[in-house]
Amino acid sequence: GTIVIQQSFLLAEPSNVSYFLNLENVIFPEATNITLEFSKNSSLDNETIVIKQVQSLEFPYKLPSMFNPFEYVIATFKDEDDNVLGNSTSNSTASEEEVSLVLTAQLGGSYSIGGSITMMNVKTLSGEDLIEETVLVFKGITISGAPGPFLYLSKDRTFSSSSDLEVPIDGGATRNGKPGFYTKLGDFTQVISPALDLTEYENG
Repeated sequence: GTIVIQQSFLLAEPSNVSYFLNLENVIFPEATNITLEFSKNSSLDNETIVIKQVQSLEFPYKLPSMFNPFEYVIATFKDEDDNVLGNSTSNSTASEEEVSLVLTAQLGGSYSIGGSITMMNVKTLSGEDLIEETVLVFKGITISGAPGPFLYLSKDRTFSSSSDLEVPIDGGATRNGKPGFYTKLGDFTQVISPALDLTEYENG
């Protein structure tokens, strides 16, 4: 079977990260109390996280706040007598920075636009499923009242309405029958689903 660790955080607090455990196609032997033990790959740090009666959990299961998948890379299943049933070591070669790519742009230019936009990909719970979406976090947005611009995401800082991604703003003005104009002020968020490949917008 497969041990899957998934990430989620509140849109209002993107630094407040939670991790969820999923077990896919894992077959347990007959035992009353199987534990899953996460440990670090270090002889100098024997700190562990123990999840009891893992065979009876409902998934996705929220892991303790101290869990970090880049530190607790060894997972071991044990029975009630502390016998090892199986183990695995994370084979992820990605760094935490690569997984958590965040892009931020300071706004300026025509229409008296000000503030900042931060782009990040997040995994959020939808019913019983974790889905990945792109979240735009708008902070301190200022803008003139008219005629009202539209928001596009560019990959190379040049504008092309045919190749750039048009982002209608929820709650933005509707003009000439077209909704989603970039007219909201202050702090708000906008979700794009499915998630974008943020590496394509690093130079935008």
